[in-house]
Amino acid sequence: MNIGRLRFSTWLFMITVVSMIGYIGYYGFWFLKGEPKFHGQLLLLIEVFVGILIAILPFIIEKFGYFYFPQVELIFFYVFLYMSICRFFWDPDCNFMV
Repeated sequence: MNIGRLRFSTWLFMITVVSMIGYIGYYGFWFLKGEPKFHGQLLLLIEVFVGILIAILPFIIEKFGYFYFPQVELIFFYVFLYMSICRFFWDPDCNFMV
């Protein structure tokens, strides 16, 4: 496996993390101004930050464990992570805590 080349899963990782950072930036700005856009916004900001840490885990495992995940597995991982975390960016009023 060629490590010098960017894999498709790496591109998905970057798209997911940039989306999460955008979420934290936008909604974090409103939260820090004291004007949260919806109830429970702090919890969602924490969830998205933890999602970034979860997204980095495969790279840490591959680096220190000398193990390479199959590309199909990583692609599904990042697609589902993107759908689970970043759906709140498009629909922040969904009542996930009910």
